[in-house]
Amino acid sequence: MATGDVALITYADDYVGPGAVDTLLEDGFTVLAHSLRFGDATERDMFAAAHPLCHIASSTDAVDCVAEAKQRFGRVDAALSNDIPFALVDDVVQKVDRSDFDAMVEALLLRPQRFVAAVLETMLAQKSGRLALVTSGAADKFPHRSSDGNTGYLAARAGANALARTLAVKHAADNIQINVIAPFYLYSDRVFPAPGGQNDPAHKDRLARDVPSNRFGEDSEVGALVSFLLSGRSAFTTGQVIAFSGAGA
Repeated sequence: MATGDVALITYADDYVGPGAVDTLLEDGFTVLAHSLRFGDATERDMFAAAHPLCHIASSTDAVDCVAEAKQRFGRVDAALSNDIPFALVDDVVQKVDRSDFDAMVEALLLRPQRFVAAVLETMLAQKSGRLALVTSGAADKFPHRSSDGNTGYLAARAGANALARTLAVKHAADNIQINVIAPFYLYSDRVFPAPGGQNDPAHKDRLARDVPSNRFGEDSEVGALVSFLLSGRSAFTTGQVIAFSGAGA
């Protein structure tokens, strides 16, 4: 990895985003962070204060951020499509209802596809690049749970996995590396709320049941995986869906 390589991260304040931002900055990347929530000045300022070396994108549209990265830094060496089931409704960030199939597919498959297409256009012009999509280990671990109202979520995540694999094959000869990170039990207060955080006894049974490592994955650990995949140090690793799961998925 060349120090100063430009990395663009979507939804940088959620899911894999915080760990990815911190590790990429530590590893010498120039990071441009996007989020739907950055349309709110308070949310934007809080993120900037927590990550003072990170550049904050001016647009809440991830596709527009690709052009912004090119304008500000001249290139996009790496990108992380870190997709979450949220949407802007009347300028308010709202969680997508898992029972709403169309909205879930829009948030987790079609919206990332548009971002990836914009990134690939830039990387093809540069003749190089590294791209990773963040999906979920649940698509492989629990496909039978579609009857629980998760049909849209699981279908969209599986579709994003297939999209990345297909594009990796298509662009392997173009010096563009494309992979998927599929987290399973990455700790987040938003996803696993409990008074005691990740060590709360409320989580004990589900961790014992689903995660052989018997603990949550941590931000720094997933950040290290992101940095490795976006560094180019193993360019022959492409077209893979890599579980971040403690052997659970």
